[in-house]
Amino acid sequence: MKSKKQDKLLFYGFGVGFILVVVALIVGMTNFPVTGAAITVKSYGVSGELISSQSGNLQTLLELKKPVLKNLADPASRQETVKTIGQKVDLTQPIIDLYNKNPATTVSGLTRLGLRVGAKKGNINFVKNLRCFQEIGTFYHGRNSMDFVMVTELKYQACLNKKDWQFAYLKHTFFQEKDHSFFCSQEDDKLFAISNSDGTVTTDLTNC
Repeated sequence: MKSKKQDKLLFYGFGVGFILVVVALIVGMTNFPVTGAAITVKSYGVSGELISSQSGNLQTLLELKKPVLKNLADPASRQETVKTIGQKVDLTQPIIDLYNKNPATTVSGLTRLGLRVGAKKGNINFVKNLRCFQEIGTFYHGRNSMDFVMVTELKYQACLNKKDWQFAYLKHTFFQEKDHSFFCSQEDDKLFAISNSDGTVTTDLTNC
């Protein structure tokens, strides 16, 4: 009798152990929803407060904890994770501030309605561009946390097929917060177009 009881206990013991191993594997392979606590975004506006050599650009501190870093390494969850980050990064007013600080042309525009409308595309373009976040996930998915300074510049480029017009876009450069070393940079889609002749700002990007 004692031997049978021992055999049963041993059998159940192996069964429980097997279940625990399976659960552990599932937990290890699962990407959990990213909570607000795993992402901290602090905007320092157009300043040189975080990196003095980048003064005059928009500076944002991104504090990313392990669940975020792990999810960024997985293509299936990367997009949703970046959307969560994008909800905490407001680029609309900073884009307007950057333009007013360094306009594409000194000519006073007939209309600048396109500036505010185009600036609202900043966040949309941001969450569509996964380049640097993919790099963060690739290199740092095993870390408990990583902090980055994201420096955002408003850049201008001439329209290829529209004479005397140029378009604006954002360039985001990621530096490691601890030593300000360069990590990655990415350029987002076009925001709006500017006429060199009369300063008009429009969201009509035809031939740009």
